[in-house]
Amino acid sequence: MSTQRPQVGDEVEYGDGHRALVTDIRKGHVWLRANGRQEWEAPAEVTLTVVRTRIERIAEGDLW
Repeated sequence: MSTQRPQVGDEVEYGDGHRALVTDIRKGHVWLRANGRQEWEAPAEVTLTVVRTRIERIAEGDLW
């Protein structure tokens, strides 16, 4: 896991072990989508930890 700034396509962890994908970054605000949920803007106070980058996900064949 990494504390690097998340990019579109990265899998991130937030809160108490919840995971989501970064779907967009709009005007510096990160938008997330978890499996089976609609997209939402990550609150500014939430720490997002990059679990896997987009490149790592592609290499592993994990695109959901």
